[in-house]
Amino acid sequence: MQELPVDEMVEYHDRFTTRWHEELDAGHGECVLQRPEIARIVHDSLRHFDGDRYEMISFVIMPNHVHLLACFPDKAAMLEQCESWKHYTGSQINRRLGTHGRFWQQDAFDHLVRHEGQHRRLLDYIAQNPVKARLRLSEHALWESSHHRSA
Repeated sequence: MQELPVDEMVEYHDRFTTRWHEELDAGHGECVLQRPEIARIVHDSLRHFDGDRYEMISFVIMPNHVHLLACFPDKAAMLEQCESWKHYTGSQINRRLGTHGRFWQQDAFDHLVRHEGQHRRLLDYIAQNPVKARLRLSEHALWESSHHRSA
């Protein structure tokens, strides 16, 4: 796969990625993840293999989506774990809600962090996402590893 030139990547990001995140933060959909018992399913799943399969750095559970930053041994492990989280939490949430079918969007933004600057920007984005979306404390769940707060 060939990477886009920098100017085209910036244009793509400005047109699509930024707009995508704005729409998510607008709170469309049922927003079941703001229910404490549903958010707990996701929280517990993200923390379950922390220190074993991956090192969780930070995550935020928003009303209708999740952002996280974690360290994996390689890309294959990252993709496998992301699919595992979506499968497990989706089935548990569907059971709790009395629904069925795919809970999470199939195409997610699962990707590797390439440099320290990107790592810092993502940490900041995760921490600031609820503020930017003007959520009250009861409407989201933010978790940060004590080892990475000053990173």
